[in-house]
Amino acid sequence: MVIAPLIRVKENYMKKTKLTIILILIFALNLKLKAQTPNKYVCLGSPFTLTSSDGLGHSWYKNGVFANADTVYTETPASGGVYTYTMISTASGGCTSPMSAPYVVSVLNTLSASISSPVTTVCSSLGNSVLLTCNPGYSGVNFQWLRNGVIIVGATNGIYLVSESVAGSVTYSCQVAYTVLPGCFITVSKVITVVNAPVAGAIR
Repeated sequence: MVIAPLIRVKENYMKKTKLTIILILIFALNLKLKAQTPNKYVCLGSPFTLTSSDGLGHSWYKNGVFANADTVYTETPASGGVYTYTMISTASGGCTSPMSAPYVVSVLNTLSASISSPVTTVCSSLGNSVLLTCNPGYSGVNFQWLRNGVIIVGATNGIYLVSESVAGSVTYSCQVAYTVLPGCFITVSKVITVVNAPVAGAIR
């Protein structure tokens, strides 16, 4: 009675089965990641147009639901999110094509941000300063600080240290933009009041 070879055959079969399952899972994960990678980013409320390379008439579908029948597809998104678009081409004789590969559009929500600081008044004396912090409502953003509407070169962090030497009012702004689409941005501002520091008095 031969048992050992049968055991080895069973073990080899189990190993191959496990390997096959792992490869299938990896392939499925790669397909899912690929499907979720946007082909286009658009700002919420900004119209965008999808076209086709064949120049025929089309039936357009959004997330699998019929949306429009035209040579091109135009939409002004009313809500943020990730949407999948497909189409079926129709020739003049009425013949239709298979469904196209999906085209993924990511609609970016309107940004929100605020500037916080411990105080809004600083003295004009040397060394007197205040730290401004730009608080974005979303992740995946870039920063740019401005002083009275003029870009401050190199000021691209979420914080900025203000130091002024001339009395008056100065407006500091923080422009927050999506990294994937800098054209989607918001600008928030805070006015800093600079007052002259008193000179040292004399005791009489």
